[in-house]
Amino acid sequence: MGKMAKASGEDDQSRKICLKRGLGEVPEDPVCDSGIFCYGPLLEAVQMAAIYPDSKTFVDKKLKLPPGKIIKNFETLLNQHNGSLLSVDEIKKFVEDHFDEEGHELEPWVPEDWTPEPEFIANLRKPALRNLAKRIARLWRDLSRKIKDDVKDNPSLYSIIYVPNGFVVPGGRFREFYYWDTYWIVKALLHYDMTTTVRGIIENFLLMVKTYGLVPNGGRIYYTKRSQPPFLTLMMKEYIDKTADVQFLRTQLPTLVREMEFWEVRRSVEIIKDGKPYTLFTFGTGGTGPRPESYKEDVESAEVFETEAEREEFYYHMKAGAESGWDYSTRWFINKEGGNTGSLKNVRTSSILPVDLNALIYMDYMAISEFFSLLGDSAKSEEFSQKAAKLQEAIQAVLFVAEDSMWYDYDLENDKSRKYFYPSNLFPLWAECYDTKKREDMANSALKYLRKTGAIRCKGGVPTSMMDSGQQWDFPNAWPPLQHILVAGLLKTESPDARQMALTIARRYTNGAIFSCPDGAEVCNMFEKYNVNDTGSAGGGGEYDVQTGFGWTNGVIIDFMVIFGDDLLSDEEDVELMEGKKNIEVDLNTQFNIGRGKSILRRRESNITVVKPEKHELETSEKCIHPALAIEEDDQPQDLKAKIATSIGSLLAATVITKK
Repeated sequence: MGKMAKASGEDDQSRKICLKRGLGEVPEDPVCDSGIFCYGPLLEAVQMAAIYPDSKTFVDKKLKLPPGKIIKNFETLLNQHNGSLLSVDEIKKFVEDHFDEEGHELEPWVPEDWTPEPEFIANLRKPALRNLAKRIARLWRDLSRKIKDDVKDNPSLYSIIYVPNGFVVPGGRFREFYYWDTYWIVKALLHYDMTTTVRGIIENFLLMVKTYGLVPNGGRIYYTKRSQPPFLTLMMKEYIDKTADVQFLRTQLPTLVREMEFWEVRRSVEIIKDGKPYTLFTFGTGGTGPRPESYKEDVESAEVFETEAEREEFYYHMKAGAESGWDYSTRWFINKEGGNTGSLKNVRTSSILPVDLNALIYMDYMAISEFFSLLGDSAKSEEFSQKAAKLQEAIQAVLFVAEDSMWYDYDLENDKSRKYFYPSNLFPLWAECYDTKKREDMANSALKYLRKTGAIRCKGGVPTSMMDSGQQWDFPNAWPPLQHILVAGLLKTESPDARQMALTIARRYTNGAIFSCPDGAEVCNMFEKYNVNDTGSAGGGGEYDVQTGFGWTNGVIIDFMVIFGDDLLSDEEDVELMEGKKNIEVDLNTQFNIGRGKSILRRRESNITVVKPEKHELETSEKCIHPALAIEEDDQPQDLKAKIATSIGSLLAATVITKK
């Protein structure tokens, strides 16, 4: 979703756009069936002309005429200019003549169960918290939308996907529903006793699974071949735990199972480690070509590649990165040395097994097992319990590094753990996909990890990484869902020390929210992400300006209010920040010998090369004192190098996976 300079000045308006990708036959596998919003010469012309500051603007517009008529009119315009050369001014006029403004397909909506002052507020004594909770209640009302009936009657004129029930949008440029954002919205709405609204939101997502076989990334047709982290089952669990609406669960459970089947069939990877096969999950996508909502950005980033096949592979990994929700981050970078530095050209999302995705699917399996048990189907309950157990075993074998007592993403191209700090490494604490007899040990490991990496030493929250790459899912940004997952995971360890650190994270987040949305102020900026260097400052980076509103930001702070109450505000000095001012020894013994326990990947093409891994320097920051987790990987033993050199051809002969 892009940010670009506005076209300005006479010279720029007369600038010629030469069409390249958009001409020719319909793609074999387009991201959707629209020759306007998903592929074709008109999409290419408008996006490459950059007539809007945000690439998402065009693909959210309404058509004034039937799509076939608009396509024919544009072909006529092209024929008048020798097939491909148009000026920006001509393109802009064509859009103005054929499209209405974006955003008018939605209408404001006040949910029938909305209330300005929910019951849980009575448990808050501190005025700042009570008033913020009331302010957020008004934000829920302001962010609530319904899709107009005209979309249902004339779907070909819109890119938005019609759903029958009202919903809460994230805010800003995100005018439609988004998948994983909605989990934190749902969680908070249930605290506001808005159960009817939540059921409607869940019904919308269930309809998406029935229609597309997955929940799309968001509520636009150009999102329908990629999803996002699968939180629908957990939304249902939150709803059932609140309402005990067993009849609704009974009728909809098959659809939850169907969503799991999508991930099992389309996003699973089998690897062999120590002679044993394991199945884990990764992000992917369907459809070819650039992201329609970030078309120009993708095309320009792909210019560094020489062949169309290389460019197409780049587009694939970029769309997979969008499916991850972390768009974009060094977390998905694999450079030629196997490290996480570089630029977007190094995005290799589908070549990485993510800790959080696998732990989340474990949670889904456990919840579905619980659902079947609740409905009296012990056989199906056991089936999903066994799926969860097998996935837990795979997570332990492939993603957990015993010498660090920590989980890491796994690089399938280089067959190694990615020992870089990301909060997602701690997701299994929340999922409890480990031997829970070792809660205390895992709690201590988590506390040590957060301190050793310096992640807990930033006053504005826990950073998304220690890499200041300019990408929005990296340092110095703190994202609300990651703060919540960390807090929830630390609390589940049942450790008093872990609870104290969870409270510290929640307090910093709360202080930031109150700072950006002060009591009594006319303007309330609940940012989608925050800057860890300061309290309440907006984050930045990525392809678009920071957004306000904001769905999951509101949801996280409401859940923290319910969990911690008045303890969220305290005059106590932040002990972790005090510790951060002291000189500390950073343990750099985070080595990983890929000769031990090296896994062999099956069903996936690989470009494994034997190289000396790069060494990452410690990062520093003027405002946030944090020793980044340095990585110094052992060189491979000479005998292993020789063995790989002689056998790598036969080893990779069977390593092909189809991108689905």
